[in-house]
Amino acid sequence: ASGLWGGLVVLGKAPINKCSNDVRGTASCEKLVEGATDALMGGATPNDNSGTLRFVRVEYAGYEIFPGNELNGITFGGVGSGTTVDYVQVHNNQDDCVEFFGGTVNVTHLVCTGAGDDNLDIDWGYTGKMQYVVVKQSRGAGDHIVESDNTNADASVGYLTTPRSQPKIANFTFLSTGRDEALKYKEGVSGMYMNGVVVSSGDKGCIEHTKAETLQDAPGYDKIAHHSVFMDCGTGGVYNAGDDSATVAELQASIESRTTNLVTDQTNTLVGQMFLGTNESSVVSAFTNQTAVCAVGSHASGTSTLCPSDATQIDGFFAKTNYIGAFAPGSDEDNNWAAGWTKGLFTAPVCPAGTFESEQLEGKKVCSVQGTITSDVTLTRGNFYKLVGKVQVGEDMGGDGTKTGGASATLTIEPGV
Repeated sequence: ASGLWGGLVVLGKAPINKCSNDVRGTASCEKLVEGATDALMGGATPNDNSGTLRFVRVEYAGYEIFPGNELNGITFGGVGSGTTVDYVQVHNNQDDCVEFFGGTVNVTHLVCTGAGDDNLDIDWGYTGKMQYVVVKQSRGAGDHIVESDNTNADASVGYLTTPRSQPKIANFTFLSTGRDEALKYKEGVSGMYMNGVVVSSGDKGCIEHTKAETLQDAPGYDKIAHHSVFMDCGTGGVYNAGDDSATVAELQASIESRTTNLVTDQTNTLVGQMFLGTNESSVVSAFTNQTAVCAVGSHASGTSTLCPSDATQIDGFFAKTNYIGAFAPGSDEDNNWAAGWTKGLFTAPVCPAGTFESEQLEGKKVCSVQGTITSDVTLTRGNFYKLVGKVQVGEDMGGDGTKTGGASATLTIEPGV
């Protein structure tokens, strides 16, 4: 059960913005971490080193300190970029998967599964980078995939308090089945989301944008931008104005004014619910002819002409890729960077409708197919399939397609079957 223990709390001396004007930007800009009475975070050392987390799995954490105050799977408080966080999973945490209270820590190969609240919770001026991120919610549980805000701690500065929350996230796969929109952008946030796949099931949609202040640019900061992002927003649509006074059109204009190659309201074709299909791959291939033009573009210089999938253009931290999503083309359940050390990410396949489980072979299910297929059948990857006798797809429908007893059917075989 979730909430059995507290989780990990990692603190450092990198900048946060949750302090008064007179000390902000100095080593005295410190704050108590959630769930503690004497543990401070924050400072003025962006490259501070809080150690190494590599191949770490945090399971069933999120202990409730008191009602409304649960610990995250991993809490990063003022953690600096000298810290190494690579190949880390938080599984079935009662509260957030990971929360970043300011700081500059960079994260690669991050997996969040089954969080009870948000997954990537960003606060207090976090300016780090993340690459290769997978988030998979449990159906009907959890809140947002990303909840990003800045701070409203100082009324004289308000939403422009610096350092302003400005995460940069590349190569992500966000599978949202929770209670709210996949992405929630709040007061004063900025950031860049590149090379991503967002699938939001149900009626909540993809983006909630709750503060009109976020529509404005602060000096030296960009608005929220998306580049080479595939979105399947279910029945909820792409944008939700939430409780803001801004209209959906204004929210869309704000985000897409800094956007290129944003794909919205498309139907996902993910293979095995996780790996790139035809529609996702087309996000990159559709723009390959732009290379000569986009090579001169620079997000930092204020243009929005970026090369497809080349995240090195927004920061040298990123590895160069030629695909969107967390997993490279050709990956499958047994061959990807998350295989072998994560838990609950890849669900055991079942025999699809139109087949039946007949035996086991080499630890996998054998799904048998027999007779005449008269309705659409998809043979999903992860099983073995056995044809029992003659297998026929459809019944002859005659030259004009109206023959009595005719049946039209499509057999789809996923890559890797």
